[in-house]
Amino acid sequence: MLETQLANFHRAESALLFNSGYAANLGFFAAVPRRGDTIFYDEASHASVKDGIRGSFATAYSFRHNDIGDLERRLSRATGAVFVAVEALYSMDGDQAPLRELAAFCQQRDLHLIVDEAHTNGIYGPRGKVW
Repeated sequence: MLETQLANFHRAESALLFNSGYAANLGFFAAVPRRGDTIFYDEASHASVKDGIRGSFATAYSFRHNDIGDLERRLSRATGAVFVAVEALYSMDGDQAPLRELAAFCQQRDLHLIVDEAHTNGIYGPRGKVW
């Protein structure tokens, strides 16, 4: 019931709960990206993202923090399905990812944008909704 409420809150098809953000990152990256796929992740990503990526069979590359230009330059290395992993709010620095720009960038190139939302969920925007 809580997963359904969260999905409705975020206007998503579904939601899946884990016991921690760390477990969510481990589970997601171990299950979704496959061998032959590519993950690009922000170099400032939390250790749980990096640990999750290490558990994946996909190839992974970092890009400079919040630097979409650097991400674009690195895309030539991509194979298979391409995932871009960022945090909405970076826990170590307290700055935010340029999510609107990243979403447009990924949509134009048919990339999968993965956002670790651990530090902003329910905080920003009207009623805790970013939109």
